[in-house]
Amino acid sequence: MHRRPILVFSVLPLAIIAFIAIAAPRAALASQPEIIFQFPKDGMVLQQPPKVLQMCFKQPVAG
Repeated sequence: MHRRPILVFSVLPLAIIAFIAIAAPRAALASQPEIIFQFPKDGMVLQQPPKVLQMCFKQPVAG
């Protein structure tokens, strides 16, 4: 009869922590802006640092 409170206090917090650990990375990825143009392109091998970096996003990015 006394097992129920122990179960609630031990399993429930673990379930909440597991849910947060699974859901948090997905939420972070969903909030990243979509790049529609980038120069230099990601992974491009350059002889010297570029004078200008250009990035255009699909939606305005709030800073």
